[in-house]
Amino acid sequence: MKKGWLIFILLTLVIITGCSSKESLINRIDIDFPEGEDKMIVEEETIHQFSTIWETIEKKQGEEKPDDNESVKLTLFISTDSNKPERLYEFSIWFTDVGASIWDHENEGLGTLEIDESKELQNILENNSKPGI
Repeated sequence: MKKGWLIFILLTLVIITGCSSKESLINRIDIDFPEGEDKMIVEEETIHQFSTIWETIEKKQGEEKPDDNESVKLTLFISTDSNKPERLYEFSIWFTDVGASIWDHENEGLGTLEIDESKELQNILENNSKPGI
């Protein structure tokens, strides 16, 4: 009998936890290349690939924004609640020979990507995007 209650409580906790999680969802990515036309990504599969790489960014404490011009500027359109409008988050990215540096404009913080993820991200932004509106 005790085993039945334990299983019931565990299942209830799993269901409550699963139903109550609010996941942020990237709906669109606007890309501003310094030289060239603006582009955007709206395809779900490409956004998923982008998100997988984006999650690997290592945040650096106390780092300053690089002085030179960025390789690309991104605006992420993120929904956090279906009853509220999308929020816009801006980032600048510098692609280098050793990886990428990402500046978060809202939080004024720097993050980095290793070379492999950096190349993959650059490929997605350059080759999987469509001309912007």
